[in-house]
Amino acid sequence: MSSSRLSARPQRILIVRLSALGDVIHGLPVACALREALPTAVIGWVVEGRPVEMLAGHPAIDHLIRLPRKWWKSIPAVLDLRRRLRELRFDVTIDLQCLTKSSVAAWLSGARRRIGKAGSDGRELSKLFNNELVAVRGKHVIDHYLELLRPLGVDAPTVRFDLPEPAADARTAEQLLRRRQLAPGGFAILNPGAGWASKIWPPDRYGEVARRLKAQFDLPSLAVWGVPGELPLAEAIVAASRGAAAPDDQPPWPQPRRVVRRLRRQQHPLAGPLRGRLRPAASSGRRFRDARYQRGDGLRGLLRTARRRPPAKRLDRALRTPAGDVSF
Repeated sequence: MSSSRLSARPQRILIVRLSALGDVIHGLPVACALREALPTAVIGWVVEGRPVEMLAGHPAIDHLIRLPRKWWKSIPAVLDLRRRLRELRFDVTIDLQCLTKSSVAAWLSGARRRIGKAGSDGRELSKLFNNELVAVRGKHVIDHYLELLRPLGVDAPTVRFDLPEPAADARTAEQLLRRRQLAPGGFAILNPGAGWASKIWPPDRYGEVARRLKAQFDLPSLAVWGVPGELPLAEAIVAASRGAAAPDDQPPWPQPRRVVRRLRRQQHPLAGPLRGRLRPAASSGRRFRDARYQRGDGLRGLLRTARRRPPAKRLDRALRTPAGDVSF
């Protein structure tokens, strides 16, 4: 890479991916790639609501700008965001989401270069607010995100997530495993919750999975939950498992992520919807089955789900029901 291209690269960069949890995690390789390519750069990230918990303390992120949900409907909130972003003097933004609200957030920063997606991937009014549009061609959403770094001279970076784990989180997870008498790596994780009801697999099916894992592989299961509304699902799995699964009884969010790290790489499975809390584990080498119902619309449903599946070849199989629903 030429010295002139290096000298022209920005040093204050804002990543815009406001929601949702899994897609925010899919954006982490962008922050990691920028940190590796530009070790002295100031990197910010603007995000809505709970996903900020996953980004807090990340080594690649210098400034985390948290927004309340539906901030764009409040003039005071919009003006406050403009003030906060302009104080940080970003000179380029990378809009991973490419919706009207995310491109408006990028525009409010005052950055002269606002990178977004071209064509149908630049949705709603984002192509009006972003002024450097990139045609993305990758098969996976992570590939799409990383392609947005091409205008900055970052080509084909390594995919890394580098999620931090505070010492207190590690202790909590270890205590849970000891209390449930689960050896590190010697168990399966069942994750029943999802943001949409259409993605929730029936708890009795998870119970059957737990029973078979125990009978065929002598592998116990742990039913995890992320928000209080998912606790009944986890309890139903435990009841249906007939002793093959134990409940995660710790306070929720982000407990499942702590426990997922205790799985051995390439050895023991996770099962559940492709929600953000399991995506880092699936992307870093854990075996994964996505047991969920997708709103079935034939090949389009398969393609949409595959676009956000764990990258590489971590997903074991895809199953299609007679009704047209998709279950990985």
